Amino acid sequence: MTREPSDRLKGLAGGGILPARETAFATLDARGQFLSANEWFCALAGRAEADLLRFRLCDVASGDLAAPDKLGGLVHRGCETRTNFVRADGGTVPVIATLTPVLRGKEFVCFHVLARAQSKAPSEAEDRRCRAVVDAVRGVLWTNTAKGEMRGEQPGWAALTGQRFDEYQGFGWKDALHPDDVQPTVDAWKAAVSAKSIYVFEHRIRRPADGQWRRYSVRALPVFDDAGEVSEWVGIHTDITEQRAAERAWLDLTANLKQRARAADEARERTWNHARDMFLITDSEGIFRAANPAWTTVLGWAPEEVIGKSYRDFLHPDDSSAATGEAFFARGGSRGTEVRLRHRNGTYRWTSWLVAPDGDLIYANGRDVTAEKESAEALERSEARMRAIFHTSYHSKCISALDGTLLDANPTSLAAIGADTAEGVVGRPFWDTPWFSETPGMTEFIRSAFAEAANGETVRREILLALPGGPRWYDFTMRPICGARGQVISVVSEGADITTRRQVQEALLRSQRLEAVGQITGGIAHDFNNLLTPIMGAFELLQRRIAPDERLHALVANAMQSAESARVLVQRLLAFARRQHLDTRAVDLKSLILGMRDLIARALGPRIVFRVTIAEGLPRVRVDPSQFEVALLNLAVNARDAMPDGGTITISASAKTVCEGDIAELAPGSYVALAFDDTGVGMTRDMLARAVEPFYSTKGIGKGTGLGLSMIHGLAAQSGGKLDLESEPGRGTCATLWLPVADAETTADGAPSLEQAGLAPLAILLADDNGFVRDGVSAMLEGMGHTVIQAESGPCALDHLANDCACDVLITDQRMPGMLGNELVRRARDLRPGLPAVLMTGFADEEDAVMDTLPRLSKPFRSLELERAIALALGTHNAALKT
Repeated sequence: MTREPSDRLKGLAGGGILPARETAFATLDARGQFLSANEWFCALAGRAEADLLRFRLCDVASGDLAAPDKLGGLVHRGCETRTNFVRADGGTVPVIATLTPVLRGKEFVCFHVLARAQSKAPSEAEDRRCRAVVDAVRGVLWTNTAKGEMRGEQPGWAALTGQRFDEYQGFGWKDALHPDDVQPTVDAWKAAVSAKSIYVFEHRIRRPADGQWRRYSVRALPVFDDAGEVSEWVGIHTDITEQRAAERAWLDLTANLKQRARAADEARERTWNHARDMFLITDSEGIFRAANPAWTTVLGWAPEEVIGKSYRDFLHPDDSSAATGEAFFARGGSRGTEVRLRHRNGTYRWTSWLVAPDGDLIYANGRDVTAEKESAEALERSEARMRAIFHTSYHSKCISALDGTLLDANPTSLAAIGADTAEGVVGRPFWDTPWFSETPGMTEFIRSAFAEAANGETVRREILLALPGGPRWYDFTMRPICGARGQVISVVSEGADITTRRQVQEALLRSQRLEAVGQITGGIAHDFNNLLTPIMGAFELLQRRIAPDERLHALVANAMQSAESARVLVQRLLAFARRQHLDTRAVDLKSLILGMRDLIARALGPRIVFRVTIAEGLPRVRVDPSQFEVALLNLAVNARDAMPDGGTITISASAKTVCEGDIAELAPGSYVALAFDDTGVGMTRDMLARAVEPFYSTKGIGKGTGLGLSMIHGLAAQSGGKLDLESEPGRGTCATLWLPVADAETTADGAPSLEQAGLAPLAILLADDNGFVRDGVSAMLEGMGHTVIQAESGPCALDHLANDCACDVLITDQRMPGMLGNELVRRARDLRPGLPAVLMTGFADEEDAVMDTLPRLSKPFRSLELERAIALALGTHNAALKT
C-alpha cells in the first residue's frame, strides 16, 4: 500500500528510474568526460552528441557541477542537484540532474546522468507516467522528513513491517530491522541525510505473516524545494530475497562448475602425466602432436623427442609393411590393434592400441603388452618345458593320483630300480613299488606320508633305500599339487640322491674327530716331552760318568735307547697333532727320493719291485726334508707289510693346479701330487675310514705302533697339503701326498751341521716352570762346564736380570704359566739388549717375530743338541754385533 505521490514525487519518478523513451540520459567517466548521450539529453543541453563527447560535465553545467573535482566525491554515493546547462548558443536551461555511480563490486564503472527540465506544474501525462512507474516498481514507498525521521501515516511501511503508527514514528522504524542490520543501516542513513545524497542500502526485515526474515533493497532520494533545500525524503523498499538467493545460487553454481571443471582438468592432467598407458594425439597423417610421460616409462622416449615424428618412425619393419601397420592410424579408427614399437635402446616392444578419431585429430591409448605376449608364449611352452624338466631331472620324480596310484615316473627314478620304462610301475600303489618294497618298514612310512601330502601337507625326510644298485640315501620330499581353486589334485614325490653328501659329511665328522684326537694327543705329547727331557739328560750324564766296561753302563745304554724310542714315538704323536716344529725348505722331490732309493729297496726286501717314475722339471715343494724322508719310509714299510707274497710299489709325481672348491681341505694354488701305489691286499671301507687315527693298526699285536699314517697325515696338513687314501680289498692302496709348491722365498734344502760346538764356560739363566726339567737341563749344562741360574717362571727370571745377575745366555721354556717364553725374551732384551736366547718348545703353531729368530730345542733333547743351540744363539748375537 502506498500514498498518493506528490508533485515532487512525480518529478522524482520521472528521473529516478532507468531511462525510458523521452528521458534525457548520458554516461560519464570518473573525470566527468561524456561517454554517450541520447537525443533527449542533446536536445536539453542544446548540443549534438559529437559535440558533447568533446566536453566534460563541468564544461556545460553551472553551480556545483561546474567544479572539476566535484565528481570525485560522488563515486560511491551519487547526488541530485539543480543546475543550468549552457547551450551551444550561450543560453541556459535550468534542469534537475541526478548522478548515479555504477559499480561492479567495488570497482567504479561510470556515472549515469538523468536530467529533466525544471517545471512547476507537471502535465497530467507526466502524473500518469509517475503513477505507472511507481506501480511497476512493486515496492513499498515511504517518505521521511528532511531530518530523516518518519512522520505521519505510512500505510506501506506498516503493511511491510507490521509496526503500528506510534511504533514507526521518528526513528522507531529501525526496530523492525534485523538486530545485526540496525546500526549499519542507521549509520548509512544518517550519512546520506547529512550529505543530502542518494541513499542506497540493503537490510533484513521480518515478514509479519510468517516471521521470516526477508532481504530488501532500499533506495531513497532527497526532494529539494525551490530554495535548494531538502524538503523531504522519498524511499522505496523492494523485496530482493529471491533475487539474492538466486544470485547466491548462481554464484554457487558457477563456483561449483568452475571447481568441477578445474577438478576435471586436474584429473585429466594427472591421468595424462601419471597413467601407465601411453596417450597420444596425432593429426590425420599420423604425425605426433602430443604424448604423455608414459612414453618414457614404456619406450624410453621423452615426449618432446617423439612430437613432430610419424608413427612410421617407430613401427617394426614387419608391422609397417603389413596391413596392421598401415591400419594403425587409419581414418575411422580400430580396436585392439597390436604392433611393435621401437624402444629408445633399439629393441621393440609389443603394444596394444585403442584409436579414436575426432575431427582432424586422432586420440590413441596404448599399453605395453610385451609381458603378456611373452607370458602367453611361455604358457604355451610351459607344459612341454615342465615335461622336459620332469624327464631330464637328475632327481627322482614321480606323480601320483590322490588314491596313491602312480601316474608317471621320470627316467632318473626308473634307473634307480633298473627299469627302462614306467610300464611296470605305473598303475600300482606308489608305496608298493620297487623303490620301497625291499626296505623294511619303508612301505608303511610312504603310505603315511602320502596321506599327509594328500591332505595338503609337505613331508620331507632323509631315507635310506635298499635298491638293486645298492643302498642309497635320499633327501625325500612329498608335496601336494593344487589346482586353480587351491584344492589338492595330485601328489608329486621327489628324491635327491644325497649318498655322496652323506659320505662327505661323514668324512667331515671323521676329520673333526681326528682334530679333537690331535688336540688331546698334542697335549699328551707335550707332557711326555717334559717327562722325557730330565730322563734323557740323566741317562746321558750317567753314560758319561760310568766306565764303559761296567755292567751298569749297558743297563743305562738300554734305558737311553728306550728313552730315544719314546722320543721318536712322541715326535710321531706331535706330527699327527700338527704341533711338531718343521724346518720347511724348498725340496727337490725327485732328487730326494732317488737318494733314498737304495735305503727303501733294502727296507722292502727282494720280493718287492720298487719303481720311481717322476718326470724332469717337477717344481720344488715346501716341506721338512727330514720328516718327509720318515714319511716315505713309513709308506714303504706299510706297503711291504700289505704284500706278504711280494708285489710292486710305484712312486709317481705330477704338478697340479687346484682351484677354489676342487679338492676338499686344499686351498687354491699350485701343488705336487706324490702318488705311492702298491699292489697289496688293500683295505675295506671301515678300515680306510680309520686309517689315519693314531694307534689304529691292522698288522696285529707287536707289528706296528699305528702312528705311521697318522704322522704322514699330520705332516701333510701342517705343510699346507693333505693325504688322500684310496683302497679296495684285493686291489691295493694308493696314498697321494699333496704338497704345496715352494715359493721363491723358501730356503733351499740343506743338511744341518751336527758338529760339536766346543763352547767356553758361560753363565746361563734357565727358566722353566717344571722343576724336573729345570734340574735335568741344569745338570746337562753344568756337565758342559757352564754356570746355571734357575728361575721357576718368567717374572722370576726378570727379577734375576733386574738384580744384575751374570747372564751370557737365556734358555727358557715356551709354555709357562703367567708369561710365555717369547714374552720373557722380549722383556729380558729390554733389560739386556741383544741378550742371546734359546727357546725350548715342541709346538709349531706358536709363531711370532721373536720366535722366528730364536734357536729352538724340541723336547726331549740331548746334550749335543743343547750345546749346538747355545752356540747358534751366540753366533746370531755376535753376527748382530758385527753389523
